[in-house]
Amino acid sequence: MAKKNNDSFKTKKVINLSLRVLNEYYRSALADCTFEPKSKTDEDREKEFLEFLKKQIIEKPNQKFLFITDYTRDILKEAKKYRDKKMYELSCLFYAIWFEHFINDVIKTLAKKNKLTDKDLVEIIRNTNFTSKITWLLKLFKLPDIYYKHRRNMEKIIEFRNAFVHYKWIGKKEDDLGKHKKDLRTIVDSIDKTVTYLKKYHLKNVLKVKRVRFTSTRVK
Repeated sequence: MAKKNNDSFKTKKVINLSLRVLNEYYRSALADCTFEPKSKTDEDREKEFLEFLKKQIIEKPNQKFLFITDYTRDILKEAKKYRDKKMYELSCLFYAIWFEHFINDVIKTLAKKNKLTDKDLVEIIRNTNFTSKITWLLKLFKLPDIYYKHRRNMEKIIEFRNAFVHYKWIGKKEDDLGKHKKDLRTIVDSIDKTVTYLKKYHLKNVLKVKRVRFTSTRVK
């Protein structure tokens, strides 16, 4: 009985790992425009992707893959960890990093969709400042505006991060210092709403899906 339970546990772990890999590959294929679905519903797109996966990967062995490390989950965990410890400067630092990873990922997908080269992509990311990336650059790619409230929240986090990272060692009055700390705490404590909004924005407007989550690896 113990062996049966152990085998069942191992099988469940393998299935969960397979689904995780599948979901990550699906998201990556959408983001890189390797897979451009024709179906209109999420269910049909997932079936279409599994068929695509079968033809492109399973039936063509010995292919070479390029790998990208996605740090965003770990970055967000660090941001929340430091916020819970009331270490707001460090929390702000990691939220700012997450915002920069987010918008650069958006730009990468838009560049791929518009047939820009990797060199073009690097030049855009390197030579366009943060505010430009989340405003007029998105307009050029015909994406809807990021809601003003969330855009300002992103900019505030970046401003607080810059003040911390590029510290000027300039003295402040006690009242000004207290206001700075209060404003920082307020924005960090409320920023998760902006993170949630941006995740939905990415799915809807960039990947053009409602979800990236398989529950089965079978093609029906």
